[in-house]
Amino acid sequence: MLHPGKGEKKISDVQTLFWVVIAGVAVGFCFDAYRTFRFWRGWGPSWTFITDLLFSLGALGLLLFFFTKANALAFRFYMLWGSLLGLFLYLWVCSSWVTRGFFWGFKGLSWIRRWLIRLLKIPIRGITLLLCPFYWSVRWLAWLIYRWSEALIGWPLRRTGSKVVLGLKALFFPRTNG
Repeated sequence: MLHPGKGEKKISDVQTLFWVVIAGVAVGFCFDAYRTFRFWRGWGPSWTFITDLLFSLGALGLLLFFFTKANALAFRFYMLWGSLLGLFLYLWVCSSWVTRGFFWGFKGLSWIRRWLIRLLKIPIRGITLLLCPFYWSVRWLAWLIYRWSEALIGWPLRRTGSKVVLGLKALFFPRTNG
């Protein structure tokens, strides 16, 4: 129990136990949310390790928040047992239902995301259909310019290049009668 100072209320042991058990339940709930999200996303081992560390830090912060509510961080050994009791009660009573609920929620979110993407693609498809004739005409014109430049510049350069190569070979490697 706290020793109340000026303006502070005295907290009973039952209230302290309540906040400590709620801390364990909250950590269990957050763990189920994190675990189902991690499974749903299918992260690899390195990303899982990093997010496990971040979750542990978040769970520690959550415990410190509830321990502050319970006993102003005057740590007692029963606070640890109470939070473990809350965690085990949560895991035993409602973890499977909450996990199914999270999976259902993530499935619903992915369904909503798919439909939003489909809805956003409608204007893009419309713009694509409007721009198709312009695209095909520009493509045809570019292909035509490429073929003309190849015929007007490329073939003469290739013939000239082969003549230059033959001339250089004759210059540096004279023919010997042998």
